[in-house]
Amino acid sequence: MNEILNKVDLMIDKDNLKGFEARYKPFENVPVDHKYVAFLDVLGFSHMVTNKFNQTLELYEKLIDAMRMHEIVDTGVSLQIYSDSILLISDNLTSILQVAGMVQFTTLFNGFLVRGGIGYGKHVSVQNGANTYVISEALINAVNVEKIVKMPCVALHENIKIPDECWPLDVDPLMRLLHHFKGLNVVSPLNMMWGTSAIDRVKHMKEQAPEFSEKYDYFIDLATSILERKQLVPKHLLS
Repeated sequence: MNEILNKVDLMIDKDNLKGFEARYKPFENVPVDHKYVAFLDVLGFSHMVTNKFNQTLELYEKLIDAMRMHEIVDTGVSLQIYSDSILLISDNLTSILQVAGMVQFTTLFNGFLVRGGIGYGKHVSVQNGANTYVISEALINAVNVEKIVKMPCVALHENIKIPDECWPLDVDPLMRLLHHFKGLNVVSPLNMMWGTSAIDRVKHMKEQAPEFSEKYDYFIDLATSILERKQLVPKHLLS
């Protein structure tokens, strides 16, 4: 027993131990920022992690590799991955919309849809060695949206003020970052090089899993409306 106690004693950093006599206040003097946070759930990934772990790692490597563009181009967005969830954090609304659109493209290209929310609010993050402490109103808002929407889309929290300039009627809807669809403001899942192919992929997914037809139909309806160049904007802009 004495031998074990001696080993434990050797493992204790006695100099650092003295610091525990004072209360640790990680958020003291740390400025409170306001951030946009996207919480994205990759649908079907949790099942893969549980049942096909090694295959999931291989697929995630493909996703991460495809999303490394943010390391080359400074998008102003930080990316964090926790199993089947992806977190995006940014000071800028346009930037987070662009990257959220890229995530939707990347995941669908690899056979998965995304459901998520984007929130805005107070945000504090502190790094302490290997530990990270985050208190985020923005993240809570994003998670709440993800819980409510049910469908495969990335929707904005209702407290996010979107300037009318973000809905330019003279711009091709396929080039817009945002659409107003079925009562929600959602990030565009399409781009100029990703339209019909996206719909075809989801139609194939629907054939493979018809029990989720309602969710696949939602995506198909949204994508079809965009390709048909419908003005998916708030009503007051059309009056």
